Amino acid sequence: MRIIIPAVAERLRPEVIPAALAAAQEHDQPGMVEVWWIHPNNPYHYDTLLRGWWMVQMTFLLLEHDVVLERQAIAEFAQCPRPWCVSPYNDHTLLGCSRFRPEQLGAPGWLPSAWNQLDQAVYAWLGMRGHQPHIHPGLARHLH
Repeated sequence: MRIIIPAVAERLRPEVIPAALAAAQEHDQPGMVEVWWIHPNNPYHYDTLLRGWWMVQMTFLLLEHDVVLERQAIAEFAQCPRPWCVSPYNDHTLLGCSRFRPEQLGAPGWLPSAWNQLDQAVYAWLGMRGHQPHIHPGLARHLH
């Protein structure tokens, strides 16, 4: 499973990548962490990158720039057969730490969305397709 970290360079928290690498190593997949650099002046860049990876049709974990992954997260997400999993933080289930199996969810069909509305767009589209997130508490920590 690939761990994808979308980030604007100056907003990426220094704790995020080492924690993701440690979690990947724990699951014997140390090379599976990618950082996507998002252009700060294009509010739709995150959406474009997410659609592109989704179209690859490979399972991935989306980890946002200010979310620290716990070591056991990869193993727990990998073992779960559900197509959409989320580890909530601060009582929110947003995209911040979400595992997707696009091969089970279909081609991306949410409306094009700016970065600050992408969570709602993806959730609404998946909900209309009959999917609900499978909750895995305690696998992520938000740094805000």
